[in-house]
Amino acid sequence: MSRVKVTYVAMDLNGYKPIMTASTLDELKGGLDEYYAVGKGEAECWGFYPTESKYPDVDDYQGYFTYAWKNVTRDEVMVIKDKVKVYCVDYYPHTTYEI
Repeated sequence: MSRVKVTYVAMDLNGYKPIMTASTLDELKGGLDEYYAVGKGEAECWGFYPTESKYPDVDDYQGYFTYAWKNVTRDEVMVIKDKVKVYCVDYYPHTTYEI
């Protein structure tokens, strides 16, 4: 059995809308790739950019992912760039998973 102690939260750039949560950063990236349709050729992930905080132990903000995706309107295709903020926060209640 393992316990979930923290969760990673993906937020839009302004921090107003949570997009998804996951128990690891790798799972969060996998979910974001699916959300942006990376595997279907509609978008690409340009990477994760970790924060360089002077006090990393007190800051929940971990960094951000950058995604570029296609926005098709009529005959025009525009590439939109999104930054997705990533936070790592305590998870409550501590949930136990059986493996």
